[in-house]
Amino acid sequence: MEGTQIPSTARGRLELIEEMIADGRRTTEGWGGPLVLWGLGHLGGLAGNRWAHAYWAWYVIVPTCFVGSLVLLRRGSVGKRTFAGRAVHAVWTAEMVGLSILDLIAVPSHRLGGDGYDLFFLCSMGTCMYVNGVVLRWPLCTWLGFTWWGGAVAGIVLPVPWLMGWIWLVATAVLQLGFGIYLVVRDRPHAREEA
Repeated sequence: MEGTQIPSTARGRLELIEEMIADGRRTTEGWGGPLVLWGLGHLGGLAGNRWAHAYWAWYVIVPTCFVGSLVLLRRGSVGKRTFAGRAVHAVWTAEMVGLSILDLIAVPSHRLGGDGYDLFFLCSMGTCMYVNGVVLRWPLCTWLGFTWWGGAVAGIVLPVPWLMGWIWLVATAVLQLGFGIYLVVRDRPHAREEA
């Protein structure tokens, strides 16, 4: 009796598990670019709005990020390979549409103030990250979702007028841009293998 041989049914199960892990990795490939693009866009819009008093910057940044994200996602064929990929792609597309409506229509028309926008942004990013984590069974995304939500709660509960804006800034820089950079770096070796 050889202890090193794996029975064919167990080998089949191991191959299935390896295939599912590879499938999950392919599902998230290419998401880093759009997260980095939107993170830089949000930070650029904030800089233009707060320091240059140029709200018009959002009218350039939001459509650019929206179209750029769709191009990056299509180029990487993200969301086309698996049901989970399509589901998560739909969640992020809905996020882009919702934030675009707020950025371009609701805030400039004074229907929504800065703190209201920041609160919506924190909550909706938390929702998207949480859905990613649950659908993909990726604990890091689930915890990122809770962290976004925690930022929203802190901004509401703590009675400091400028706090919501700072929470938004830090969350965008660390949780959106930082996570996007992590994904880009993580996917780079795999992209070289396919080339």
